[in-house]
Amino acid sequence: MLIVLWLVCFLPGIGEVVYLLKRKDNIGDVAEGLYLFLSEMYTYFKVAVFWLNKDKVINLLRYLSCEEFKPVEAEHREIIRKSIKSARFAMTYYSTMCVGAVSDIL
Repeated sequence: MLIVLWLVCFLPGIGEVVYLLKRKDNIGDVAEGLYLFLSEMYTYFKVAVFWLNKDKVINLLRYLSCEEFKPVEAEHREIIRKSIKSARFAMTYYSTMCVGAVSDIL
């Protein structure tokens, strides 16, 4: 787990610091790079907290997959499908924005 955190979180963070140091002459580039750097660090912090609480999340998922929480009626299944579709759209949109922000700077 520590290797994954190192590869996914710390190395890109170091890359962003190097990028900021190279662009120190133009305040616009520094502001843009700093915003991206802080956004990435916040995301990495959330990922790290999620991994630290992995056992709690797994227990919660086990609990929510109990028979009492399974959809009984067709209407419930449709609501769950729509929720999953909305969540996938939101994640895809967010990921696309992040990739667009990174490629725009480079």
